[in-house]
Amino acid sequence: MGCWGRSQSNERVGTSKVWKPVMDGSGILSDDCDVNRGFCRFNRVFINYCDGTSFSGDVEGPVHVEGKEQPIYYRGRRNLDAVLETLTEQYGLSSAKRVVLMGGSAGGLATYLHADYIHEQLKGITSGGLEVYKTVGIAGFFLDHGNLDGEKVFGDQMKYIFNRTNARRSVNSDCVAANAGHEGDCFLPQYAIKHIKAPLFVVNTAIDSWQTQCIFNAKKAEGWPDSHTGDGAVCSAFPDMSECAKDLEECDDDQYDTMMTYMDDFYDVIFSQEVLRRPGNGAFIYADHVHDPAPKSNSAYLSPTADGVTMQQAISRWWNSPVTAAASENWH
Repeated sequence: MGCWGRSQSNERVGTSKVWKPVMDGSGILSDDCDVNRGFCRFNRVFINYCDGTSFSGDVEGPVHVEGKEQPIYYRGRRNLDAVLETLTEQYGLSSAKRVVLMGGSAGGLATYLHADYIHEQLKGITSGGLEVYKTVGIAGFFLDHGNLDGEKVFGDQMKYIFNRTNARRSVNSDCVAANAGHEGDCFLPQYAIKHIKAPLFVVNTAIDSWQTQCIFNAKKAEGWPDSHTGDGAVCSAFPDMSECAKDLEECDDDQYDTMMTYMDDFYDVIFSQEVLRRPGNGAFIYADHVHDPAPKSNSAYLSPTADGVTMQQAISRWWNSPVTAAASENWH
């Protein structure tokens, strides 16, 4: 029902009917070289999604929702293929020499899920002319983590969506092969990125405000997944912690300590990712309680720091580093 509701709303993540043909770029999409030194002269394409699965759904027919006349469609993978085809036929993608794939929030997840698939497609599209291809996931490293009661609400939902939308063919094939019987894990970043071959840079806060509300403080909606009303989960569902989960300034000492356990767990997971120690890769992990993908604003791109380096500086340095550079040179 949540997907159906989005499809009927004015939200750009639920329907293409409200999209503008051109958007004003800011942050990492800005053409102001004072703001976006690394990419201000690039051609930029902002690829919206409206399938609810970060371009991964692959259901042949329409999906009918009980009590609703208008169906919905889970065809994100076909949308992704259509975008690549359109960019090739109408906008000169076949001439591209340097490509960086970036995404924020659900788009960050999409980057992790499709990094290698898009790379392989580009190799064919550019007929071997592609010189550099790198990927950046921003604010999309969502943990497979329990809520305050230890129940993995978010992980269970993601695995349900993975199966419901037939996403198996769309995610990283190496991950699927390595997780036989648990293929749904490949819809979650901490498992998916282990198998990414393309150069990768992870940008995330360790105490993401969406995650504190909708993973750590979430509960499953009543009757999920069989209910036909509302979304699958309720964010900030623990009354004693709801305000704290939204704003750390509202936490008392004990609540704050509880919230910091989530940050500690995030650090444990991210630091355990061997793929991020591979030459050519890196990360920018900061500690602001926000959920602010860099494309959304200049301040979100220029303000956060780690080790005295801004997000913009870290991404730019990594992009300009050779793929043989030690990951330690691009860890912040």
